[in-house]
Amino acid sequence: SLLLSPLSSSSFSSTSTSTTLLWLLPLLHLCLPFLLHFFVFCQSLLQLAQLLVSGCLKSSISTIERRYGFSSQKSGLLASFNEVGNVGLIVFVSFLGSRVHRPRFIGGGALLASLGRTGTLHVFLSAGILLAVTTIGPAFGFIMGFVTLRFFVDIDKVSKDQIDLRQDDLRWVGAWWLGFLVASCFLFLTALPYLFFPKNMPKEVMSRTRTRFPRIALRTLRSSVFLLVVLAQVCLAALVAGLATFMAKFIERQFDRTVSFANMMIGGVDIPLAVVGIVLGGALMRRLSLSVGGAGRLCCAAILLCMFSALPLLLLGCPTQAVAGVFPHSAACHCPAKDFNPVCGSDGVEFQSPCHAGCVTMETDNVTRKVLNYTDCRCVWGGGGGFATPGTCGGGCSHLLLPFMVLSALTCLIASVSQTPSYMMILRTVPPEDKSFAVGVQYMLFRVLAFMPCPVLYGSAIDSSCILWGSKCGKKTSCLYYNMDQFRQRFLGLQAIFICGALLCFVLAVVVLRRHPPARDAAAGRGAGYELVNGQKSPDCSPSKEPRRITT
Repeated sequence: SLLLSPLSSSSFSSTSTSTTLLWLLPLLHLCLPFLLHFFVFCQSLLQLAQLLVSGCLKSSISTIERRYGFSSQKSGLLASFNEVGNVGLIVFVSFLGSRVHRPRFIGGGALLASLGRTGTLHVFLSAGILLAVTTIGPAFGFIMGFVTLRFFVDIDKVSKDQIDLRQDDLRWVGAWWLGFLVASCFLFLTALPYLFFPKNMPKEVMSRTRTRFPRIALRTLRSSVFLLVVLAQVCLAALVAGLATFMAKFIERQFDRTVSFANMMIGGVDIPLAVVGIVLGGALMRRLSLSVGGAGRLCCAAILLCMFSALPLLLLGCPTQAVAGVFPHSAACHCPAKDFNPVCGSDGVEFQSPCHAGCVTMETDNVTRKVLNYTDCRCVWGGGGGFATPGTCGGGCSHLLLPFMVLSALTCLIASVSQTPSYMMILRTVPPEDKSFAVGVQYMLFRVLAFMPCPVLYGSAIDSSCILWGSKCGKKTSCLYYNMDQFRQRFLGLQAIFICGALLCFVLAVVVLRRHPPARDAAAGRGAGYELVNGQKSPDCSPSKEPRRITT
């Protein structure tokens, strides 16, 4: 036994120690079958904690942007920096995955807040469950954002009675830092069990073959199916990277909702349905015993349906609200450009501040002393009798939020069905000894081609639709008003482009598999439960029988 071998060393040669070990032997043998399951459980918790941190960042991006006066491009760059630390190490860590004490490396990396992953599950349904559990992490992060962003950012310094802003005020800044505090503590706790796992798992098949890094890299990257599937996954990852970063801001601006409400919609609707899609994809792989080609066709069907559900989203949204002096270009009272306290005039036109509306007096609540109305507004249509209420006028299309969320959730569900089949296609197209490295290449490409550049790309697209920038001390800050039609078309247009890219890559992968079908497809199609890699049975997809140890 891999666990018992250290117990037979000379350091435990005393009689008392031997007696104690004899008592421990039945207990250890009893626990061995559950060790792998416990490891999977800990791995799921760790990845959940890691992605909880990521979810907290994504849910707080628009708040951080408002707090520090960032443009969307800069806030996207901030989200991209979350991935920089992994790129240089993830491939080499994956290459060394079978040569080092993996559990301790995972635990140590998690303690350092590393997001690199090592190790894979090689059973269809189990892989789907693991991917689904890790997807719950961002969901919890967005739900945590829903809770924390309802509190004012300086909750420890300012009492509730002193806060004059409402959550739907464009100047509201929530307590974005609370989520990071909770997530960091959870990440630390989930990393601790890894320090006590053995180097190898029970029944784990170890190969003594040692191949140099360049040879493994060349062998992996020469697989056209592997590259096409990974590129398809990169397109979907790029889609997720942009939407997860700015979807809350999109809902806030397009449908006049608070940031906390938008986070609740993402974490409580979209991501849970994505989890269902991932599990469904794994269940279909298991139920239908799909071959590599069958998995490719399933991915093509899922992405094609996803395209049909995503395109109508381009038509659901609000037009740009009328803002005096901004859109359309109309007259407004002359006031300092830095003033920003939106009010809605009685004529339905929005003004940047009561000063821009020409308001002279205001009505306040006698108890709370909060402003109820601004009166005698000279610039409001109707002359000196006009008035204005605090807050924005909005686009008047909040009723479109429900169909938008239904289509968005359906898109997440359908697109996620391809996750597990595409993951299994990668594992089936590389030799067993290269799988850890292949997964490392996959996640490295995710970061280099998707998670790093795409938040910046989406942020730049959003910034290009800005029609009025804020200013402070003579420097440009965050955007105050957007052209809503351009915002929607450019933001969701990128989504459609990436979906088309994923579909193209999956179709090419199926074409390549049809022209050069692998020999293992026949076995997989008969439901044999295993695959042939280089003429040998792969232990990773074998049934419940204990595999033999292979030595070379």
